[in-house]
Amino acid sequence: MANFRVIADVQHVKTSGTADINNSLAPVCLRRCRRLADIAQSGISVSALSATLPGNGVLGFAGSMDPSGILHGKTTLTADNFVDALNAFGIQAPLPSGWQTNLSANVSGPLDQLDVADVTGILGPATLSGAARLRSTPGHLAINGAWHLSTLDVTPLVAALSQFKPADNISADIELTADHASFDKILMTHFLIDARFSNQLVVRRLTASLYNGMAAASFTVATGGQISSARALLTMPSAQPLAALLPAALSPPVAVSNTPLAALIEASGPADALATSGTLTLGPFSITASPVLDLIHWAVKGPLTLRHPSAIAAFKAFGLPANLIWPGAGSISLRANMAVSQTHMGLTDFVLSMGDLTAAGKFSMTPDYKIAAQIDADTLALPPLPTDLSALWAGVAVAGGKIDISANRVLYAGNQIFGPSAGSITMQPNDDVFTISHASVGSGNISGRISATTAPATPPSLSASMTLKALDLTGVHLPVAFPLTLPSGIADGQINLTASGFSPATWVATLNGTATSQIKAGGITGFNLGGLGYVLRLPNRATSLHNACTTGATAFDDLSVNATVDHGILKIGSANLQGGSGSAAATGTIDLPDQALALNLHLFANVVSPPDIGLAIVGPWGSAHKVADIRAGLRWKSAP
Repeated sequence: MANFRVIADVQHVKTSGTADINNSLAPVCLRRCRRLADIAQSGISVSALSATLPGNGVLGFAGSMDPSGILHGKTTLTADNFVDALNAFGIQAPLPSGWQTNLSANVSGPLDQLDVADVTGILGPATLSGAARLRSTPGHLAINGAWHLSTLDVTPLVAALSQFKPADNISADIELTADHASFDKILMTHFLIDARFSNQLVVRRLTASLYNGMAAASFTVATGGQISSARALLTMPSAQPLAALLPAALSPPVAVSNTPLAALIEASGPADALATSGTLTLGPFSITASPVLDLIHWAVKGPLTLRHPSAIAAFKAFGLPANLIWPGAGSISLRANMAVSQTHMGLTDFVLSMGDLTAAGKFSMTPDYKIAAQIDADTLALPPLPTDLSALWAGVAVAGGKIDISANRVLYAGNQIFGPSAGSITMQPNDDVFTISHASVGSGNISGRISATTAPATPPSLSASMTLKALDLTGVHLPVAFPLTLPSGIADGQINLTASGFSPATWVATLNGTATSQIKAGGITGFNLGGLGYVLRLPNRATSLHNACTTGATAFDDLSVNATVDHGILKIGSANLQGGSGSAAATGTIDLPDQALALNLHLFANVVSPPDIGLAIVGPWGSAHKVADIRAGLRWKSAP
């Protein structure tokens, strides 16, 4: 056959997937296919073959084909949008739109067994190298290849898993490596993925180095994103690099995050019901969970446990004050069933042991801060009040809902202040009420309510109304030192107070209201009426009189107190004590903000015509000065 040259310009070529030279390996529609070839008995020599692809792409070839159909040559692919170019071959790639491409490769072999070697060039933001082998049968293309990228963003690949659809006409075995890879903000090196793509996606191995640690995974994804099996492992000498990627409001303190991290996760199931189990250790913290994930609707439900060997150490790691008083000795152990979705988050039931605190219950919160909770505690250990509650008030101001609380005993500052108690907190935006149904102290009870108005940009306004009934004072332990104490007695009373401010110190400084109480069968420390009656009969009694007025204790039958509070100054209008050893009366003020007092007492021993012996108590609560006026006692003489 004579040599001749053919130039053809074809406006539209429809390929069918056979091995003919005018057909491709998969059903493709090529537009503006231009070829320049020499045809001879030795075969076809193609000096230029090009086809226009979507995405402003061009597929080119130069080479030869011998009479047996063996192809040898060089192919090129350029495109402004690599994803659109692949669509022309029926390949839906989960890659970012707009990737520019400029690739070249050597090809050899028959069209149904084509080897693609020495692939080099630019793919999106990365340089690409590698090789592949393409095998075609009627209606099917098999790809076996290994490629290396300088950089790779796997974020869109992960996002595409839930939309995975099998391709009956294409299968692939691929090994992909990258010098640098990223997932969202996480940076990795030495990335490798070994996978098979057919009627399902099987990732046999995925490994990467990150922040001096290692991540590894394997999983299988079927139609619709169903994961039939998955396993992932992450180890890092410090979690700090990952914590630094979180929003500032969610980033844990360095003392927590700068500790070794190890995590293991296993999963299987469809994307809307993915059964998982996992463990995570972060320093001394240990978390295990077996939730069911709905990746379609972003929901999580299942058991969760959290443990730490020391509640005190855990609090200190988060920068919180901690000691034997709060949270107390002991570990942290939380067992719960969690439920998180786009409409709510919470624990449908939980059991918590944390230091001195032991409680069970349930909790849920919606995105608009509607809270529903029930807490049933054996020991409700209350934390000390922070010096500034601005952040708490900001959250309370927008919250709504109700929290029901019960406890067998209530601790404050490590001491029991109440026995069996129950109450509730009712919240609505800018208005909250804490109702105490009952709080037992011995055989007595406290009930009442505390309300808070939290209007925007203004200090919270508080009001409290409390009723004391048969309150056993032996169970009351005030965390302050005071020159006069009531270690025993049965008290009834009524307290009505108001205050405002963001902190306890401001509350005390703005405190106003009234208080009345009646105490039966009790005792008071700070003076001794029985001893006073005895020493009045002694001839040389000056020192003994002073001691009886300033030390000791007095039993009484009845003590009544009426007081008002004005800007933190408690004014005792009247305080009268009656008992078998005598009586006493008191007036004066107690400065609550500065913890000081100025009291005037009149002591009357149980003697005939008892002298009026004065006692002034002035100064700080913990070191007040007691000045006894014993002149009347020195002049007093017993009746003949």
